[in-house]
Amino acid sequence: QMTGVCVNATKTCEVLSWCPVEDDTYIPDPPLLISAENYTLFIKNSVNFPLFGVKRSNLVEGIDGSYISKCLFDPKDSPLCPIFRLGDIVKLSGFSFEKIAKEGGAIGIVVDWTCNLDVHIKHCKPEYSFHGLYGNANEMDEVRTSMGYNFRFAKHYMENGVSKRTLLKVFGIRFDIIVKSLARKFDIIPTLTAIGSGVGIFGVATVVCDLVLLYLLPKREFYKNMKFKYTDTEVQQDSESLALDSKDYSTFEANAREVQDKSNDPDSEAGSIETER
Repeated sequence: QMTGVCVNATKTCEVLSWCPVEDDTYIPDPPLLISAENYTLFIKNSVNFPLFGVKRSNLVEGIDGSYISKCLFDPKDSPLCPIFRLGDIVKLSGFSFEKIAKEGGAIGIVVDWTCNLDVHIKHCKPEYSFHGLYGNANEMDEVRTSMGYNFRFAKHYMENGVSKRTLLKVFGIRFDIIVKSLARKFDIIPTLTAIGSGVGIFGVATVVCDLVLLYLLPKREFYKNMKFKYTDTEVQQDSESLALDSKDYSTFEANAREVQDKSNDPDSEAGSIETER
């Protein structure tokens, strides 16, 4: 906050603040954290899958007090040990401990629970991985303008009736514990639902393909001729019926003419009878 008073000695404007003004460029060297490389970190974590009624802790079978008292995490030899050496964490995250101890940084510790509950629950175990979040010396130039991890806090007190404070700028390593969990178990109902949906999709696909091939493609007539077979069965049946009716009519006409000829014949029986009368 500016007071509106000019300081002629330094030719600057006076501001209302704590004195002296902070020197933001100073970084302690050698850093105090350099001796913390062999410190250890003990992580206790648990995960719950309420849908399956399963709850697990990272202190799995075989991880007891006697084992913890002498184990140290190693990705190959002791992947389930919950005790981590700070130097190993920084190294596995891709950082340099000397650099991060001086300017600070943040590291993410990922605890991954990916479990297949179709097998025995003892196979549901955590996997640890480490990732550098910020503070890496290999970061881009835009990020390197504010490298490392630090924060400030103040201690306020009164001295001879005057309010004073001690401002501390602290450089350190921040650990973010990130827990990922995923559990799977076979269920017949979703399986049958997926199978039924797939069968339905195949049925709809057949109809859609037929519509496209019959009405949209340029060679739809060729596909139509290949899909459908045209026959003249009904036409042949009508022709046979017509031929049969014509034959019957011809027979009837011939019989009628024969009867008429007999009635006109004077030698016929009907004519002789009529003459005798």
